[in-house]
Amino acid sequence: MCEEKMNMSEETIEKVEYKAEEILFKDLKAIYKQRRKDELTKLKKFLKKHFSSKGFVVEINLFSRDTFPKKHYRSRGKSEALEIAPYDNTNWLGLDVILTDNNSTDADNTGTRYAFFISLQSFDYDDNKGNYHVLMDRLGVYMYHGDNAQTVNALAEMYTTDFDLPLSKKDLKGLAELLEQFISNDPNLLEKRIERIKVRRNAAKKSIIDTIKNFDKKAMNNKKFITDLIKELEELNKELDY
Repeated sequence: MCEEKMNMSEETIEKVEYKAEEILFKDLKAIYKQRRKDELTKLKKFLKKHFSSKGFVVEINLFSRDTFPKKHYRSRGKSEALEIAPYDNTNWLGLDVILTDNNSTDADNTGTRYAFFISLQSFDYDDNKGNYHVLMDRLGVYMYHGDNAQTVNALAEMYTTDFDLPLSKKDLKGLAELLEQFISNDPNLLEKRIERIKVRRNAAKKSIIDTIKNFDKKAMNNKKFITDLIKELEELNKELDY
């Protein structure tokens, strides 16, 4: 092998070494993705059993939206300028958990419905440094209303838990207890959630305002695109008022 390597050009050796690294990396990545899927299945089974035993009607599905999980995700918006090279985001995993309590009714006399997006990668915001983070393999919980969890809201409202993959029995029980706190509007948890939401939404507003201020319209060739973008940012800024 050493003799064969000596007869190779430097470029060929580099290609062979890169190919070996690529194969190893892909194999490790495939194992990692499968283990995350296994954790998702474990979580789904536990929550189904736990909340069914509490009398809830339980519906749990893979969290899926138009943009993910996709093998060849590429668009970041309606404009071609926002497109990226195809990206595999199928490792972005989470669950839609719908719990219906038929012993309690809403205004329309149907069972009270509680909806959660449980993410295997939590959105987080560092108020000290002003940085946003995605904490891989740390569970995040976003309680939402309506039929569809919007990830833009989850960015501001997701609650970062203390539970990392792989999940132990203690972690699973702890997560179930946390969801029950959400459902009961536990005052301590509610206070933490509101404080986090305020901090994140204020940070988002500041970022949008700074972006609008820093645009030099005259320096941009595509004035219509910039004008439309600023308009969208201003509308988003209004939505963030509360």
